[in-house]
Amino acid sequence: MIRPWLIELIVNAAAVAVITSGLLPGIRIEGNHLPTLIVVAAIFAIVNIVIKPVLKLLTCPLIVLTLGAIILVIDGAMLLLTATLSDIFALLVGGRLVIDGLLWAIVGALIMGIVEAALTWVFERQEKRDHRVIATSRPRQALLSGDRAQADAQFDALLTDDSPRRTRGAEGDPFDFYDSDSGKPKR
Repeated sequence: MIRPWLIELIVNAAAVAVITSGLLPGIRIEGNHLPTLIVVAAIFAIVNIVIKPVLKLLTCPLIVLTLGAIILVIDGAMLLLTATLSDIFALLVGGRLVIDGLLWAIVGALIMGIVEAALTWVFERQEKRDHRVIATSRPRQALLSGDRAQADAQFDALLTDDSPRRTRGAEGDPFDFYDSDSGKPKR
């Protein structure tokens, strides 16, 4: 399973790659491209974790008055700050993020937000699918171990989203699992 901070870094790097790919002429990476993308993504994540919440808290009345439109300006400012901080690391990674103005930063932040939302949705769907695969493999493991009754019960629980209930069999034999469809003990 991929760690959440690594997913965040991948999503940020992909979003920065989209806005610096030539889509917006006012935003570009100068110098070594891939290491700069990774460093810019890390800087952007740190800026969004540390500075953006404080700035949103301080501008809360303005956010309410503008019905949230000022958040676009805040996001653009965070992107501009990321570009400024990338200048510090330019000697280390051989490249830097360049943004020609606040308007380009706002448009870039808007596009980054859309890309990040789409990629986060994809990662979350994949994670849910992975959990489903793990859950459906449990009955298979019980079946392979030779415990047919346990495998049937686990499979039925997956289909009905009910936890298996137990009832006594007709002949007083050990507990069987209850079949919720017919209302009778399973055989």
